[in-house]
Amino acid sequence: MSLNLLLPLPLILAAAVGSSLPGHLEKKPNLTQLHLKPVVPPRSGKIRETPARVVLPATHRPAAFAAQTKPGLWNAAAGRTAASSHLHLGQLDGALASSVARVTKQGPGAGACEAVKITENPDCGCASYPMPDGPLNKTVWYYQPLHAFGDEQSARNFAITVTPKVPLLYPFHDSTVHPVQGWFYDNGTFHGAVDYVKSSDQYGPGKDPSFPVHASGDGVVIAVFWDSWSGNIVILEHTAPDGSKVRTSYFHLRNGFDHDLAHAKTTVAGTDPTANTAKYLKYANRPNPSTLLWGTNAQKILVKQGDKVLRGQQIAWSGDTGPGGAGNGLNVDGTPGDPNTANNHLHAMVAVPDPKSPGDWVQVDAFGVYNTLDNTSGTNCYDLDEKPAYARLIAPFPPSFHNLPADALIKYWGYYTGMGMAPQTFSFYRAGAQLLAAGAFQWGISTDWYAYAYMTMADAQTKFDAFFKQGYRPREVSIVMDDSNQPRVNQIWKKMAGESFYEWLDMSDDVWLAKWNDLVKQKGFRVEDHFEWSNDGKRHHAGIFVKDGVTDFYEWHDLSLAGFQSKFDQYFRQGYQLVETNTAEIGGQRSYGGIWRKRPGAFMAYVDMSADDYQSIFFTLHQQGYQLSKIQGYGGGNLFGAIWTK
Repeated sequence: MSLNLLLPLPLILAAAVGSSLPGHLEKKPNLTQLHLKPVVPPRSGKIRETPARVVLPATHRPAAFAAQTKPGLWNAAAGRTAASSHLHLGQLDGALASSVARVTKQGPGAGACEAVKITENPDCGCASYPMPDGPLNKTVWYYQPLHAFGDEQSARNFAITVTPKVPLLYPFHDSTVHPVQGWFYDNGTFHGAVDYVKSSDQYGPGKDPSFPVHASGDGVVIAVFWDSWSGNIVILEHTAPDGSKVRTSYFHLRNGFDHDLAHAKTTVAGTDPTANTAKYLKYANRPNPSTLLWGTNAQKILVKQGDKVLRGQQIAWSGDTGPGGAGNGLNVDGTPGDPNTANNHLHAMVAVPDPKSPGDWVQVDAFGVYNTLDNTSGTNCYDLDEKPAYARLIAPFPPSFHNLPADALIKYWGYYTGMGMAPQTFSFYRAGAQLLAAGAFQWGISTDWYAYAYMTMADAQTKFDAFFKQGYRPREVSIVMDDSNQPRVNQIWKKMAGESFYEWLDMSDDVWLAKWNDLVKQKGFRVEDHFEWSNDGKRHHAGIFVKDGVTDFYEWHDLSLAGFQSKFDQYFRQGYQLVETNTAEIGGQRSYGGIWRKRPGAFMAYVDMSADDYQSIFFTLHQQGYQLSKIQGYGGGNLFGAIWTK
C-alpha cells in the first residue's frame, strides 16, 4: 500500500478495537501530586486508638532473629546506582553519584529524619492480631515485630530485608485526607500501622466524615469480616512477579448502617464503665443513631473473599466501627467527643510473611520511618520528600504518573526499577519555570534499556555514539525547551535485534520530507517515533526511522483536530491502531499527528485531555485491563495526549 505524509495542513476521542467508549467519568485529584507530598492541613485534634491486647502463643517469643543477606535499599546503593546509570537529568547525575557514596558509606538508617524504634517495650501484649485467612481456611497471626523477633536488634535485622516488590499506593484518592498517627502513637505507645483522616475543615454539621477507601495495589481479597475490637476489616494480598507477597489490611470500615449497628450491639462490655467496650456498647444503643456517624446502608464493603481487585479500586468507606475504632473518641456515656466525626478514620496496616512462622505475618511500616508522625526533628518523616530509615513500600508516585516534578522522578527512580519495572513511555514538559514529567513504568519490558532526559543536543549526540557502539538504538524521542529557550532531548533506548535505523533530532520541514522520500519511499524504512516541536515559532522535527521488514503504516502530522479525527476514523475502519500521537504548539496554534500500524489487540487514544480527565480515564481503562503505551504532556501541564493498549 502507499505511505502517506501530509505536510502543512484539536480532541481525538478514539474508539477501542472491540470496545466502547467510557461514559461519564468521575473527576479525581492528581494522584501524582497527592503521593509525592500529602497535603496536611491544620488539625483540630488527634485520632486515637487503643490496639487490642491479646494473649500470644506461648512459643512465640523466639530467640534473636539471625541477620539475613541485606539487599540494597531502593533509596540506597542498588536503587541509586540504577538511577545514576540509567537516567540523566541536567546536572543531577553528579548529585546522584554523591548520594550513592554517602548512603553506602553511612549504611541503612543513617541520615534518616528521625531516630528508629521498631518494637514496643517487652511487656506489651498489644497490636498483634489473630485474623482469618480465607485461602487457608484458618486463623493466622499478624505480629508486631517484638512478638515476631523478640528484641529491637532482631527486628531491625529483619526490617532491612523488606524492600518494595510490588507498587503500593495510598489507600485513598481524597486530597483532604492525610495521616494523623504513624508507626507509634504520638504518645510513644505502639501502633503498627498508619491512621488516615479527613482534614478538620471537612468536619461540620451535616458533613459525612467518611471517605472512600481504595485498594493500595492489585491483588486478591483474603478476608472480609467483623472483628469484636476493630470492627469491619478487609485484608488484601498483593503478589509481585517474583512471587513475593505483601498484605494490606483496612480496619474500622463501614459495612452498612443496619449491619454495623447490629454487630455493635453484641459488644461484650465488661465491668469497667470507662473501657472502650462499655462506651461503644452505649454508643450503639443510643436513640436515633446518626447515619452521618454510622454510615448509610449504601456504604457497604464492595468486595468479598476471593475477589480480584485492581490498584486504586474502591473497596469500602472509612468508619469508626469496633471499640478500637470509635472507643477513644467516646465519652463515658457513649456520646461522641466530636459529634461531627465520632473518630471516623482508616487504620491501614501492611504486613509481610513471617520468616520464623510460615503462614503468619509481620507488621511493617509502609513508609520505612518506624517512629511517630509528630517527631522531634520538626519535619514530617511520613512525607515522601523526607529520607526514611528503611525502605518505603508506599509508592512515591503511581507507576503511571503525570504532572510530576522532574526532580522527584530522579529522586525516586529506583522505587520502580528496583522491582524490575522499566520505562514504557516518558514525556517532559514545562509549566512556567517548572519542569514536569508524565510517563509509565511497567513489567514485561526488556531489562536492556536506557533512559536519558533533558540532554543538550551535544549530550544527545555523545550518548547516541556511545550506545550505538553497545548495540542500542532509541525507540522514543521528545524535545522540551529549557528556560533559555534551548532544546533538551529525552530518549528511551532499547537493545537492537538486527534492524537498521536512523535518528535525527532537528529537521526542518524540507529535511523531514527529504528523509521521508529517501528512507520510507525508496528504502523500505518505517517511522517508529516522530516528535514535532517549536522554537521561535518555527516547526522542527525529531524522528526515528527503522528498517525491520514492517512497511504497512501511516504517518501524518500538522493536522487540525478535525483532520486528525478524520484520519483516525478512516484508519480505524481499515484495522489500524494509533501507536504514536504528537501534539505540537507552533505559532500559537496546535497541530496534531500520529503513526498508525496494524497490530493485534484493543487500544484507546485521546488527546487534549485535562489533567482531571486524564486521571479519570486512566482509572477506567486500568479497571478494564489496559496499560498506558504512550503519553505526552503539553499546554503547561494542563493537557495530555495518551494511548492505552490491551
